[in-house]
Amino acid sequence: KIIHFPTDQEYVKYLQKGHVFLSCARSEGWNLPLIEAMACGTPSIYSECSGQLEFAKGRGLPVNIKNTVTAQFGEYNPDLRYGVEGKFYEPDFDDLRKVMRDAYTNYDTHKKQALKESEEIRETFTWYNAAQIAGNHLIDFYNSTDDQVNVPIEKLVLKTRLEYKNGLKLYFDKI
Repeated sequence: KIIHFPTDQEYVKYLQKGHVFLSCARSEGWNLPLIEAMACGTPSIYSECSGQLEFAKGRGLPVNIKNTVTAQFGEYNPDLRYGVEGKFYEPDFDDLRKVMRDAYTNYDTHKKQALKESEEIRETFTWYNAAQIAGNHLIDFYNSTDDQVNVPIEKLVLKTRLEYKNGLKLYFDKI
């Protein structure tokens, strides 16, 4: 069943009522749908790679990575236009088959564990905690420049500008 653009309420209900969430990608940034499914207590299958390991490592049902392949230029990887070489992770599809079978066979065990892990996810990965971490990184970065200023995060206001020519550059000034 294909569902186009569900409302936020419908989307959350699908995550909560689903038996398993499957996200076995070749590359992934943060993977917001995965953390949302995990926060709902849905047993989640995912590729054991990329940025999602910040929250998923040691949780859920990871799928092994077989190897990496060079990312090709195209609509799915526009960064290569700028000379940035990337890699895709190739999931081990034999392992995926085993993980999917295990999720089905031992569903009650995985559901119980997913509900426990959902509490950890909801307590640790809040928007407030993410903002604190990002703010601390900005302060560390700012303090590592020649114009060192030690300012509490509550009083730090930054004017930022991102530029992407020959690599990503972040410019910011205290205002």
